[in-house]
Amino acid sequence: MTDNNISRITTRYRNYRHYENSNHLGNIMTVYSDRVKGILGQTQQKASYYEADLVSANDYYPFGQVMRTRHYPNNGGVNGFFARHRYGFNGKEADYEGEINTLNTYDYGFRIYNPGIARFLSVDPLTKKFAMLTPFQFASNTPIQAIDLDGLEAACINHYTTSLVIVVQGMENANPDREHTQVQNDKYNKSGIEINGLSRIYDDAKDKPEIQVVVFSSSTNEFTKKDITTTIREFKKMNPNGNVIVTGHSLGADNLVEMARENTDLTIDHMILLDLADPSWDTDNISSNVKSVNNYFVPDKSLLGSNPGGEEIEIDDPKQTTGKNIPKPNSTHTSIDQDMQNDVSKEILNKVSDLDKAKRK
Repeated sequence: MTDNNISRITTRYRNYRHYENSNHLGNIMTVYSDRVKGILGQTQQKASYYEADLVSANDYYPFGQVMRTRHYPNNGGVNGFFARHRYGFNGKEADYEGEINTLNTYDYGFRIYNPGIARFLSVDPLTKKFAMLTPFQFASNTPIQAIDLDGLEAACINHYTTSLVIVVQGMENANPDREHTQVQNDKYNKSGIEINGLSRIYDDAKDKPEIQVVVFSSSTNEFTKKDITTTIREFKKMNPNGNVIVTGHSLGADNLVEMARENTDLTIDHMILLDLADPSWDTDNISSNVKSVNNYFVPDKSLLGSNPGGEEIEIDDPKQTTGKNIPKPNSTHTSIDQDMQNDVSKEILNKVSDLDKAKRK
């Protein structure tokens, strides 16, 4: 009772919340509601047990078309042949009034994909880089092991992948274009993936299927941070217990610190920063969603502290985050990524091993 002697009644409505189950490719296989079904016992008076409320279920052919005879219920899709749900193949949003009758299409951001013909409906913007592939292909024609994250390049998904490694290289000539922030898609990046620098791990992890490495160009705008966030969320969707390790140099390090602060629901298992350079002079404190961090910096010996980099970090909550500031006086701001390439790669590989061992205990 309240002070006014008026009873407060709280009503909860069921079947408004749905839960999706997906496979290693992010395909939405089954959808359940928050309602349960009571199964009557022999007395027919009360339930003897309960079953989950299955809303929909679909199986897919390799390139994404729903199987006509393997679906539930039988009245939801185009011409009533498959269950209509907002998301489906690869977890992408479906359009059930596709370009071809009785077929649905999926929105991949850059392009629209039609699983009935296993082709995108427009030319791949990166087709010049992949002359061996048709400009309309999906996931490099390897749909069982790979997906198309955004309709551009394929991202390989492996059953045994346990760790996502994000590398953000230092600033080059200009900011990458929107949704073209991966180094191989950045037309302004002339150096490519710096195997002899921060991106050494890209080469060292090639024979390790449990590790997936994605390399980004840094930017002074929101583009890189947004794409990194999307990549981590996609990885976590497919590998909920997977590890996330990030490393960045100069502006790339600043992009990572800001990304973590702006997305506190994302857990970063380990962060490696190389001579962080912050062009906007905002906070470089490490948020509590970062479990551990090592900040390698070049002490600024200039008279007025005018050299780029040289920044030390502070940790918001030492109970949640462990970290160190480690000076590297024998390096320069532009050479530290090359000087430490082997050390950073080794630190990442050791961290992956430690995290996997801890989860097996």
